[in-house]
Amino acid sequence: MSDIIKLNEVSKQFKMFGIQPLSCAFKQGYITGLIGPNGAGKTTLIKMIMGITRPDTGGIAIFGQSLSLQEAEIKQRIGFVSDECHYYEHISIHSMKNIIAPFYKKWDDHAFYRLLERFELSPKMKIRSLSKGMKMKLALAFALSHQADKLA
Repeated sequence: MSDIIKLNEVSKQFKMFGIQPLSCAFKQGYITGLIGPNGAGKTTLIKMIMGITRPDTGGIAIFGQSLSLQEAEIKQRIGFVSDECHYYEHISIHSMKNIIAPFYKKWDDHAFYRLLERFELSPKMKIRSLSKGMKMKLALAFALSHQADKLA
């Protein structure tokens, strides 16, 4: 199996904590979790892998490409599910789809609506009316509707 994510001496320093230079690789075809105590840097590491936070040193390669050089192309291939809801609460699922879909070259409306049906979510539902579990299902529907090669 090839490496889908490769970290090379990646570090990040904040006032109260930091991630010391870290090198590791995540293999394609595996489910990988980050385990550690609060403040260990798990979320910071994920943010660096997703390009939300920049490392102070080192490099990140995803799909064999440098994240710093090919970020837009790489993000087309990643389905991201956050543990928090980052959608506009006052609009419907359908309206939110109309905002998100244009960002992805391979967006598949048929797949999206099929997932909504499978998850028992109506496109007419306002996002504010969804429970936390329903919001997670919606996030999965968004993440899986653009033919992502990796789910994060």
